[in-house]
Amino acid sequence: MAFVFVDNNHQIDATRRKAIRSHVMKGKNAGKERPLGSHQKRAEDKAAKSRTQSHQLAIATEFVVSIHRPLGNDMAYVSFPSQLSTSSMGNICRWIHFAGQGCYPLASCFPHNPSEASWLPFMQSNEAFFHCILAISASFSDDMTGLAEASPKTLQHFSDAYRSINQNLQQTRIPADSTVTVVTALTIHEDLRRENFASRIHLDALEKMVKMRGGIDAFDNNQFLLNKICRADIEHAIHSCSNPRFYRDKFPYDAIGGYPSPSRSCLDAEVESPFNQIYDDFMTTCTRLNSNSTLPSMDSAAYQEMLISICYRLLRHYPLSTGSSHNYRTNNEGAYCLGMIALLSTLLFQRGIPYQLSYQTIKNRLRNVILGNNDKTPLPDEVLLWVLFVSCISVFGPEDLPSLLPELKGCLQRCNVDSWPRVHQIIKPFPWIGVIHDEPGRKLWKLTIWT
Repeated sequence: MAFVFVDNNHQIDATRRKAIRSHVMKGKNAGKERPLGSHQKRAEDKAAKSRTQSHQLAIATEFVVSIHRPLGNDMAYVSFPSQLSTSSMGNICRWIHFAGQGCYPLASCFPHNPSEASWLPFMQSNEAFFHCILAISASFSDDMTGLAEASPKTLQHFSDAYRSINQNLQQTRIPADSTVTVVTALTIHEDLRRENFASRIHLDALEKMVKMRGGIDAFDNNQFLLNKICRADIEHAIHSCSNPRFYRDKFPYDAIGGYPSPSRSCLDAEVESPFNQIYDDFMTTCTRLNSNSTLPSMDSAAYQEMLISICYRLLRHYPLSTGSSHNYRTNNEGAYCLGMIALLSTLLFQRGIPYQLSYQTIKNRLRNVILGNNDKTPLPDEVLLWVLFVSCISVFGPEDLPSLLPELKGCLQRCNVDSWPRVHQIIKPFPWIGVIHDEPGRKLWKLTIWT
């Protein structure tokens, strides 16, 4: 067979190219029918396509509920005096979480949004407060990571904060709220770091500032700052066993539905006394916090007023600086006061920190109450059981338990207790907040029966 070569060297003009395309398409479209064109049909198809696209867009819109925000950062859109690094922002967020745990039992109070916090305007506008928050949050991060000494960055922020405070005091004769807030925060910070001497120096300065402003009641228009001043004062008094510098008693009876009428199984129910009123209000607070599942969450400001009022009245009735009170009607009141102070320590800033604060003087007095319970007027076993559980889950540490567990085991045997529900039944009539104390109490029970 001879090969036939196609010579395609000639230029193909437009006519021949059209003929080639027509020839090819005839074979490809063989047997097909071409529908007649219609302007109306094309308009209908276009309208149907538009309706389909609109329906798909509506379906997609239903699932767009919010604009995506950076994960775990409520303050990503807040401006500050200077740009914050990612690590600094993380330190602040972790510190805010810790402070929330220390200020409020989260299951019983309204949650707080950091971006709506009362201190945020100070941090945005006041240089001293800005550096103070950076320093405290960085120091908290150092403690969490186990650093023995503060990092250079933390020390620099503290230095900037002190410099800014001095500048503010030189510019104004009366300290502003922002300056008082910085000193309050520094007082609490040093207290939590177990630096009682440094905390006392800051508290002395805070006391002078409060006097210059006209007393503690002058801060009634700033509830956030007022609560923190009182908390700093109470924290230092309990940690150092000293007398508080201020006093405030605004127990929010309206927030709990009226005056309480708790059971006084081990107190003199017929005699009204300052201690009975303190005990009643403390029991009412515990009952209110234990009723979180049946009642609306408590307002955080009301919770703070409850705690501050009870702490100040109790510390006035039982001065930790002397450990005695001429108002005692029975020898058992001292045991009640110490047990209540130990329980209150679990509601203060101790919650959430990675180490246990020292309450050495309170521990020694509680140990004397527990181990010296063979006096002429011993505590009833139910009261002693409550004191043992409260003190072991609050101020006593693991190193103290070997000497206390035998006493606890003996008390359980005298009370014929063989289960945790039975323990809970006995201590429930006394001050006890389930959302905070049930879990450590159950662990202590298990440790006791297996030791």
